Amino acid sequence: MTTWTVERQAAGRPYARMRRGKPVKRVVVFVVDRISWNELMQADMPNLRQRILPGAAIGLMNGGITGRPSEKTIWTTLVAGCPARDRRAAPCLLEYTLWKAGIPQIIAERGSPPCPKIASFPADARGRFENLTLMIWTERPAQLPLCDQCKRSFVSPRKGRELRALDEAIAREVETARPGTLLILLSASAPSPGSVPRAALCPIVLFGPRVRPGLLTSASTRRAGLVSSVDFAPTVLDWFGLEIPDCMVGHAVRVVPRAGALGLVARLDRQAALTYAQRFPLVKLDIAFQAAAFAFAAWVGLLGLFGAAKWTRLAMAGLLTCMTLPLGLMVAGLLQAPSPWQYAITALAAAALLARTALVIGPQRGVALATAWVVAVVIGDLLTGSRLMQMSVLGHDPIIGARFYGIGNEHMAIVLGAAAVGLGFWRQGSPKGQRAWWAIAIAWAALVLVIGAPQVGANLGGALTAAAMFPLVAWPSRGRIRLWHLAAGLVAVALAAAAVVRLDLLRQPQMQSHIGQAARLLKTHGLAAAWGMVAQRLAMSLRLFLYTPLNGLGFVICSAAVISIAAAPARARALRRHYPWAWSGLAAAGLGAVAATMFNDSGVVAGGAMMTYVLGGLLALPLAAKDGVRNGQDAGA
Repeated sequence: MTTWTVERQAAGRPYARMRRGKPVKRVVVFVVDRISWNELMQADMPNLRQRILPGAAIGLMNGGITGRPSEKTIWTTLVAGCPARDRRAAPCLLEYTLWKAGIPQIIAERGSPPCPKIASFPADARGRFENLTLMIWTERPAQLPLCDQCKRSFVSPRKGRELRALDEAIAREVETARPGTLLILLSASAPSPGSVPRAALCPIVLFGPRVRPGLLTSASTRRAGLVSSVDFAPTVLDWFGLEIPDCMVGHAVRVVPRAGALGLVARLDRQAALTYAQRFPLVKLDIAFQAAAFAFAAWVGLLGLFGAAKWTRLAMAGLLTCMTLPLGLMVAGLLQAPSPWQYAITALAAAALLARTALVIGPQRGVALATAWVVAVVIGDLLTGSRLMQMSVLGHDPIIGARFYGIGNEHMAIVLGAAAVGLGFWRQGSPKGQRAWWAIAIAWAALVLVIGAPQVGANLGGALTAAAMFPLVAWPSRGRIRLWHLAAGLVAVALAAAAVVRLDLLRQPQMQSHIGQAARLLKTHGLAAAWGMVAQRLAMSLRLFLYTPLNGLGFVICSAAVISIAAAPARARALRRHYPWAWSGLAAAGLGAVAATMFNDSGVVAGGAMMTYVLGGLLALPLAAKDGVRNGQDAGA
């Protein structure tokens, strides 16, 4: 039998002529509603486990939808190649793009149609079922009758029977699959917590004659074994050789050969579920501990309610523990503590040990040493693959999908706040540090590039925040924020933005990050796209301000900073006179908190995280002064 294929011409319609000799390209998608990876592995599906999975590309798919998604938003995300709440999301864009290219769609489904606008397709090409959806895209639908399993209705009320029927249908598709066929099995939405506790990632399996076994990944996640739901539509278009529209933010998936892929995916699923389940309880415990430590340090230091040396040392230890707590959370994540309380105890113990070690060399130098550890570990982890950040509750969260690669806003703010405050305290106590402004300028410029470079940190808002802080951090003089600092910061922000965007645009489009995608969208659509991005950022910041508990910490910290200074204004002015270099570092971190709130999508989270170092350093100054007086040192050293 002669097969036909449709090829693209250099000009004219996308698919305009036909030629003999090549197999017809097809994409067959099996969609199972609300099933987890663990449930899929335990189902009675011998064909899937024994014949398909050993030679398939497997992974977990993130829904990319926060809050409480409906079936409509889930399917809109899949077929639009963009989160449903994004203003760029175009419902049914996948079907429309295929239809424009002359590639029709056949759908046999059970339950609600997967797209609210599916009625635009011929009604005779659809059959109604209950839970299973089989979507077939093919260049020549006349050669593809629906399989017998998809022609009849499933009446079994039990999911087990439906999965066995699906297993038989998949086996028949595999037996008849031609070289141009791509088969995809996925779950469109995460299981409900009542059926599968804490499971929130969806399985996805790619198989067929030309699919290599291994782990799935994409430029959207850069993590082996993990893809995003926005990658589904670009993957289908890429299989047919079609150009991916600019408003699709996803990327075509690719396969990473890896031995033991099944075990790796199962481990990734457990780790993601555990981290997600512990994230919010631990953030609340973190807020409570930092609020208590800051309040006690304020009483001992600025208000002077306790004068004994032991209380000063205890308050200083609490502040240093707050500063090193991100490292403690990384350690606890690496050890995978099974409960939030065990996680919190492990994190506090590790942070307290680091704080005690730093306090040995004195309060002022201890702050510099503790913050140096934070910067070194986070940046070192970033340069080596972000393994620690991926396991930390403050880091990458594949279930929420806020950050898959690079450095997230929380750790970005932690690094910049720790670096600014630590440099200020180091320069305050070191004459060499006061003269080494050129070395600090070079190091800070490198930090800007590491945070913003798409190949490394991929955090444009973080790079702009660091650039705005640059003049106040690296300038060889000391003192307050002046107008020229702000002007120089704006110039640095413009240069950093141009450098980061240019670095991403130099790469191939399929490998560009969200930074390059946004730049190309602005170039194509102009100010219309810019206003949409601004509106989306404002809406996201508002939702996060009302949703995430980190904003409670930011509100508490900012209020405590204002109250601490207002309660003892004369003391605050004296500290600024005696510790001008340290005060400049605190001013830089405060400016960075404002800039992070403005430049980042979840800016309120970044600003609150950076303010922890502002208030921690502010409260450390009077404690360092007390300790210096007791030891016969000059408070203005």
